Amino acid sequence: MEQSTRDRASKAAALFLWAVVIIALGYGVVRTAIQAAALFTG
Repeated sequence: MEQSTRDRASKAAALFLWAVVIIALGYGVVRTAIQAAALFTG
């Protein structure tokens, strides 16, 4: 019982970390794209 709970917790933590990384990467890409667009449009 306890083992499965710990496994579930570690899986949830791993998923959460992946979500944070993906969101951070997407945010960086969007910000870079906006800055590039601002540069190109002047």
